[in-house]
Amino acid sequence: MTRISHDTPMKAFDHIRGLLDQAGGQDGKISRDDAASLVADLRKQGRGTEALAAENLFKMIDARDSAAGHQVTGYDLTKDRTFVQKKMLENRDPNNNGFSADEIKKMSTTGRALVELGQALAVEKTKGRVARATPERGLYHVAGMIRQAAKADLITSKADAEQYASKLHLEGRGTEAQALRTFFGFIEHKDAKPGSRITDADITKAVDYASEHLLANKDKNNNGYSKDEIAKFSTSAKAFLVIGQLVEAGVLGSAMPIDGKGVQKALSASIKDQQFDQMGSEGGVGLRAVYREAKLDKLDEAAFRKAFDMPKRPIQVFEKFTAQDLRTFIEVNATTYDKNGKASISGEAADQAFATTAMLRSLTDLKVVVTGKGDEGSLATYIVGLAPDKSVVGLQTAVVWT
Repeated sequence: MTRISHDTPMKAFDHIRGLLDQAGGQDGKISRDDAASLVADLRKQGRGTEALAAENLFKMIDARDSAAGHQVTGYDLTKDRTFVQKKMLENRDPNNNGFSADEIKKMSTTGRALVELGQALAVEKTKGRVARATPERGLYHVAGMIRQAAKADLITSKADAEQYASKLHLEGRGTEAQALRTFFGFIEHKDAKPGSRITDADITKAVDYASEHLLANKDKNNNGYSKDEIAKFSTSAKAFLVIGQLVEAGVLGSAMPIDGKGVQKALSASIKDQQFDQMGSEGGVGLRAVYREAKLDKLDEAAFRKAFDMPKRPIQVFEKFTAQDLRTFIEVNATTYDKNGKASISGEAADQAFATTAMLRSLTDLKVVVTGKGDEGSLATYIVGLAPDKSVVGLQTAVVWT
């Protein structure tokens, strides 16, 4: 992480000051009800970090001016700007050379929220339509955090999710905390049995549903999301969009890299000792991560042949690798068997399978390709798609047909 300019969180403070000032109305006085209404509206828009910063800053200023009859005004907001700058932010940077990651960790929750918000405001300057992959990346990021919240039993309980969200909140990551709570509640509602807990299967099914019904169906022309289409997003979808933008800008760390080479490296780690034992294969074959530099808008057969330099090799299967295929992949690769054939799921195997599947989901135009002729034994097989940088990346394995 590069150092963050002192101006970045102060621009966020000025942004919040403007929102609070506007919330106060024409009389210039900001009541607690005005502030609460603003915070609720920001959360409804999926802007959790803004809500966190606005709520905390108002409470701080309100408490510092709590004498009987006193009210928070625009003057108070301006007056306390220096306090925030000197006492909450710049005193964490003793060398006055910008905020490092370690210095940001030492800030208060409010200070950390202002740093993230300042970076988010810079990202929002981008105009035009938003690619479908952007909010989907945010969705995968949140789903991955719900998975990370699981304990050793590989099941995420409501208490696990709340503990993880509270940790995010303390780190000033309000949008992620809000999105995690909301999406966990969404998954829990879809699996609404008394005492139900969230498994990998529940998460992957919810991601499938959210990708289609909360995001993709809002893009009527299949050309990316316009401002009008984004305005119709649900609270969760709006949060996914913000988070996806922050991940793509490098503001938030994500287990799913942006560039193809990064995806290949991450996949290499996640597929250790995994095998592909699907599509009617008579034996499990190991996996390896593959990458081909390219700038493709779509992955059709001609593009695949060119990327992998196989102009004449026979291709028996070239089709979309679906959400159901991804679910099958994670279930098969997370299951191990003892010498008596009894099935079990180890934590390490489940973690690897979930990570692999999440990265495959992050690719667009995902295809499965089986090469070779007839039933000639081991047939080279690829599960590949396009990374955000338009390169080709994925897995190479084989199916054994006889």
